[in-house]
Amino acid sequence: MAADAPQYPARTPEELAAQKRRNVWLALMLVVFLVLAFVITITRIRDGIYWSMPEHESDIVSKPDPNFVPFEEREAEPPLSEAAEAATEGDAEVPEASDE
Repeated sequence: MAADAPQYPARTPEELAAQKRRNVWLALMLVVFLVLAFVITITRIRDGIYWSMPEHESDIVSKPDPNFVPFEEREAEPPLSEAAEAATEGDAEVPEASDE
C-alpha cells in the first residue's frame, strides 16, 4: 500500500520558511479574533448587568411613555365628515386661512 501513496517533491528551505511565516501570521490573526470576541462579550455582559442594577434604573433613557395607550385600547376618532360638521356647528374652532 505504501507504493500507492502519492510522492510529493521535497520542499526547499525557502518554501518551508514561507510556510512557517504564513502559519505564524494565521495563528496571530486567530488569537486577535478570539481576544476581540472575548472583550466584546465581556463588555456586553457588564453593560447588561449595569443596567439591570436598581440604582441605575434612573439612567435608562428608553423608559416607556406613561401616557402611552396601546392601539387596541384607543378610542376611535370620528370620521372626517363628522369632525367637519362639528366644526361648522361651532363646537370646535376652525383656523381661518391667511392671505399671506
